[in-house]
Amino acid sequence: MTIPIFIINWNGYQDTVECISSLKMMSDQSYHVHLLDNGSDHQEGERLRTLYADDDLVTVTVNAENLGYTDGTLLQWSQIADTTDSDYIALLNNDTEVHPGWLTEMRAFAQKSKADVISSCLVDYADRSILDNTGHFLLSTGEIMPAAHGEPVADHQVSEENWGACAAACFYSTAMLRDIGFFDPFFDTGYEDAELGLRARLTGHVCLYCPEAIVYHKGGASLDKVMNDGYKQKIQIDIFYSYMKLMPMSFILLNAPFFLFKHMAVAVVNLIFLRTTFLKNSVKSFLAIHGKHRATLKQARRNFHSQHQVKSWLYIAKHSVFFLWLDVKRFWTLMIMDRKSKFD
Repeated sequence: MTIPIFIINWNGYQDTVECISSLKMMSDQSYHVHLLDNGSDHQEGERLRTLYADDDLVTVTVNAENLGYTDGTLLQWSQIADTTDSDYIALLNNDTEVHPGWLTEMRAFAQKSKADVISSCLVDYADRSILDNTGHFLLSTGEIMPAAHGEPVADHQVSEENWGACAAACFYSTAMLRDIGFFDPFFDTGYEDAELGLRARLTGHVCLYCPEAIVYHKGGASLDKVMNDGYKQKIQIDIFYSYMKLMPMSFILLNAPFFLFKHMAVAVVNLIFLRTTFLKNSVKSFLAIHGKHRATLKQARRNFHSQHQVKSWLYIAKHSVFFLWLDVKRFWTLMIMDRKSKFD
């Protein structure tokens, strides 16, 4: 079975070439790369088209404008959705390097587990003893977070269930995508994979981590290109949107006291520490989701819950992490120790 691999390039020509070069070193060559250039500068798209013109394993599409990650991936999916006979597609960031056994391990794991979302062992590119993440976990207040970020690779050598995969290196089953849809076009670049993982798990699809499938991730190389106040506001909007769109009303109501307490506490702490930019972004995000995006959110929630049976509030509570302990730790790290990760 030939696995379609989606890669998007945006002003990252050298990273993209190195990523595809690492694919060519794999033991399993039963794949086809669908490479989209997303409106890059300096004729990068044409250079990539020329470079891979005679390569049977790579198809290059050059887009005149930057569609963002979500719409770019949806374009790639639309090009093969009706014709592929593969049980899975793979997503791979262009700022990654795959281990030679990556595809072999992912394929074997998929065949054995029949999981719908499979997370790779995503390792920090610079320090290969620590993890970038092993997928996602869910906080009880709705945030979807990278699992095991910064932890030793050696401590995560056993497969486990999670709440979805980081799109930097993952498998999605085509059956699941045809059942619940792919990325929600509400998103742009960031959090689209988190929402899809939550949507998958809530509708009964299986999300698992494959520790043997190793990918080295530069991580910050992608985020640095888009990081600004507008991006931070959009991510906070995306968090609110995902929570209100997908969660059953019973969970939202039962969790409301904790949700309100958390956001009020965050506001007070940031006011005390004079993090005015963070406060401004938070307020703008809250107003946007209840104003500009209210109708879109309402329709998305209606469509989702009318078409799918979702897990109960009790299931979600049992399989999510209570927010307080993690947020106290984040307070200590961010405010007291003044240490930040790329996710903060």
